[in-house]
Amino acid sequence: MLQSLLTIQYIGMAVLLADLVYVIAQRPSKIQKTMTLLIISMLLTFVGYTLELQATNLKEAMMAIKINYLGKPFVVLSTFIMILDYCSIVLPKLVYALLFTIQTGISFSVFFYEKTKLFYSSVSFTEDGLFPHVVLGHGILYHLYIVVVFGYTISMLGVCIWKSKRVKTEREKRQLALFASGTIACFVALLVYMTGVLRGYDCTLLGYLYVTFILSFSYIRLGLFDVTTLAQEQVVEHIDTGIVVYDNSWNLIYQNGQAKFLNIESKVKELADSGELFFRRDRAYRVVVQPVEKKGVRFGMMYVISDVTDSYNDTERLERMVEEKTKHIRTIQRKTTLGMADMIESRDSSTGGHVKRTSEVVKILVEELKRCETCNADRSYPDSFYNDVIMAAPMHDLGKIAVDDAVLRKPGKFIDKDYAQMKTHAQKGARIVEQVLRGIEDDEFLKIATNIAHFHHEKWDGTGYPTGRKGEDIPYEARIMALADVFDALVSKRCYKDSMPYEKAFQIIEESLGSHFDEELGRHFLDCRNELIEYYEATEH
Repeated sequence: MLQSLLTIQYIGMAVLLADLVYVIAQRPSKIQKTMTLLIISMLLTFVGYTLELQATNLKEAMMAIKINYLGKPFVVLSTFIMILDYCSIVLPKLVYALLFTIQTGISFSVFFYEKTKLFYSSVSFTEDGLFPHVVLGHGILYHLYIVVVFGYTISMLGVCIWKSKRVKTEREKRQLALFASGTIACFVALLVYMTGVLRGYDCTLLGYLYVTFILSFSYIRLGLFDVTTLAQEQVVEHIDTGIVVYDNSWNLIYQNGQAKFLNIESKVKELADSGELFFRRDRAYRVVVQPVEKKGVRFGMMYVISDVTDSYNDTERLERMVEEKTKHIRTIQRKTTLGMADMIESRDSSTGGHVKRTSEVVKILVEELKRCETCNADRSYPDSFYNDVIMAAPMHDLGKIAVDDAVLRKPGKFIDKDYAQMKTHAQKGARIVEQVLRGIEDDEFLKIATNIAHFHHEKWDGTGYPTGRKGEDIPYEARIMALADVFDALVSKRCYKDSMPYEKAFQIIEESLGSHFDEELGRHFLDCRNELIEYYEATEH
């Protein structure tokens, strides 16, 4: 029997030595160090107990027990730490220090048992049983050690059960069940040893060996601890870049010092997905995500938090410079365009002040539309749209620059030929606006200005020009401009006619709703009656 037990011991030591060589050869990491501690502790325990099995007297047996207890307390501790790491549970450093101190105290109490009598109250040697062995009387520290071991066992089993309810994959569940079986095996082995039925043989070593093999197999073959290892291979704890690592179940398993300082671990996924910057103490940061993978298997996600303050400031400065330059160019462009409108108006002997007045009429109508709570319910035009309409209004007749002077400055009424040429100004105006503003103005303003120039002579019933559009097909901004353009033509004095009384002009507008003008929009125009009259009476026209 003794020979069989020794064979088990030697096989166990050989496997542990091979395991130790492999683990030491791996890149240093927290888990690699913990695994190394576990295997060395197991080797000391196996060496000590192998010597105890072969002891022929009390002195040899007690020396072997001392070697045994140099490792045995740390087997339980390192196993506990590795299972906590796998289950993504991080205890405070002070707790780890306390646990390490307790296990070290157990080793010392065994090593100096003769002086304290706290761990072993008595020792003797017997040849009864399966083999000659030491008979030990147990002191208070021994009973405390047993309580500690039971505490570790129950904690590890509880953690495995807790984690198994939160993982999603069957592989993870099977692995936790394997860890739990190792924990139970150690627990049962301890109970069997304490009953004395094995007549002196400490079967707890077999339970410890089993759980060590499970952990080693998981580390070497399955790579289950690589989420932390791979992440730590890519970062240094104290670099300026923040690192936050989550496993596949969205459990936080690692963050370096910079990430802890920034304190955004709960928001990293949202920030990475949105691409938005966040700011801390006048510094700008960006979060990007990359998977933690090995051999095509993803074990988690690593969020990298980079300080982008310098590039952000440079970009912001460049954007500000570009914006200022663009504003300057737009100002010059608009002044040039308005200058062109003034020049056209000076050529047209019949429409002096038309550009200025129609622009003000558009502004009055737009302000009414912005105040109205129901008129934009379906369209939902923003204030920026209305502001663009006001700015684009003076450009509505730019096409007249391409009309012959003989027609444009004709003092009397147009004949059909004159009228046909004058009608070309709408299409030509749209082309001029497109050419002048393209690349300078934003697309929305360009579209509004082009539509106003092109379609402000269209009519609601489709009888207008240049395309014969009707109803809602006429752009809203052009329908606004049409009301202002016609109203000013009615109430203003021209070389070929006198100004029309306001009430008559409003009557014509009202009678034309649904035929010439958008009826809903025209009602709002009529609501501006008093403000329009007040403006025109204060203006020479």
